[in-house]
Amino acid sequence: NIDALGGMVTRITGTVQEKYNSTLTTAITGAVSESYLGGQTTTITGTLDLDASSEIDMDAGTINMN
Repeated sequence: NIDALGGMVTRITGTVQEKYNSTLTTAITGAVSESYLGGQTTTITGTLDLDASSEIDMDAGTINMN
């Protein structure tokens, strides 16, 4: 268990691979900001369910939805 009540910073300079053999649940009560400098690839073998309370803002030269 990790209990970081005052905050936590993790820095990893090499490759990271995470594998979860069961369900992963994350609950965040504040805003989240993520930056992917080299791109992001996400593979979902089941259903993607995206709920937004006010808007979805996508900014790209091309957005493909097949």
